[in-house]
Amino acid sequence: MAARLRSMLQQRGPGPLSRLSLRQRRYVVAWTFLAPILLYYLVFALYPIALAVVMSVSDWKLNNPVRPFIGLQNYVKLASDTDFRLALANTVEYTVMYVPGVFVVSLIGAMALNSIRHGRALYRAIYFAPVMTAGIVVALIWKYMLHPSYGLANVVLNSVGIPSQPWLVQAKTAMASLVMIAVWESMGYQMVLFLAGLQGIPLHLYDSAKIDGANIWQRFIHITWPLLRPTVTFVLVVTVIGAFQMFTLAYAFGYYGGPGDSLLVAVMYIRHQMLTLGNVGYAASMALVLFAIISIVTIIQLRMTRTRWRY
Repeated sequence: MAARLRSMLQQRGPGPLSRLSLRQRRYVVAWTFLAPILLYYLVFALYPIALAVVMSVSDWKLNNPVRPFIGLQNYVKLASDTDFRLALANTVEYTVMYVPGVFVVSLIGAMALNSIRHGRALYRAIYFAPVMTAGIVVALIWKYMLHPSYGLANVVLNSVGIPSQPWLVQAKTAMASLVMIAVWESMGYQMVLFLAGLQGIPLHLYDSAKIDGANIWQRFIHITWPLLRPTVTFVLVVTVIGAFQMFTLAYAFGYYGGPGDSLLVAVMYIRHQMLTLGNVGYAASMALVLFAIISIVTIIQLRMTRTRWRY
């Protein structure tokens, strides 16, 4: 049977790839493997962006099949939209509070986990559990815990003589409460990333530093922090992008804006314009502006945190 199959292949002659040079065959193989991922990005990334650009320069309504071209009118309208400016300001405020908070908490937690010899996988799973929980479930749990009348948080505060706090029901405390919950929910993800970076640092560097008499702070400054720079860059970029895209928790704690529009973030306002008011073209222009802001911030981060060396 094998001899018969071999003879049939010989009769067919050389395949089409065999007539190509080695370099050409490498190109064919490379493009064969790249084709699926390129198709994926074309359909799910480039096409939506191009469609958003078309929408943003059109009077695109959900309930109107006629979508005339209006040029930059949506962007001109956007420049005088006070609600959008408020949403952007709230988003920036949230980002400024959330990113340092989750960064510090995650790094400290990762360093603590890295020092544990037994049960590290169990602790890692416990800290990562909120990340795997649906955002709306997290919001409902914390909504009851922070209830001003019967919430567990105020019960604990009252037990130690601290008066009850308004948490999510007043504008002055709503954003801080949202940041606190978001840090608790997402710190497990950054912690796992930091832990992976810490475990990649050679242990003999710490042993040498201990022999030279370096204390914990000196080992962190001169060994841990410099060698953790690539992980720090990735964590910062991913965290800032996620912060600008905050939606689920803010939407759950206040259907539209929360107390005094203090929780009105950019993505929530875009959703409101698109699905509630039907202004698809106007919402697309806001989405592109937000995309441009995120891109600029990301480029600045990459330039500020890039390293030119390896270990």
